[in-house]
Amino acid sequence: MKSFKIEDIVYKLLLENISARSDDMYLYYCYITEVSTIQAMPRIFLSSDYRKLHNIATFQAIERVGRKVRKEHPELNPKAKQKLEMTENYIDYSFGRNVEIF
Repeated sequence: MKSFKIEDIVYKLLLENISARSDDMYLYYCYITEVSTIQAMPRIFLSSDYRKLHNIATFQAIERVGRKVRKEHPELNPKAKQKLEMTENYIDYSFGRNVEIF
């Protein structure tokens, strides 16, 4: 297996999984299924020795990397699209167009 940086893996997962953009636990689940097998999940959570042996990052590390990737790539931020839609709706509302803003 090729060795990838955690940041590269997380970036790929955030691009592929829209649900992972807003849920860090789901992002960690996707990360584990990418680098290991789902059968190893209990050992990953219970044994730090197992994680070290297989070079599997902790939940906190994936959470931090996810925040970093979302900051560097705003299009992966789950709230960016919602904020843009709200801004567009407010502009339409301010020009008197028939739009619900709330």
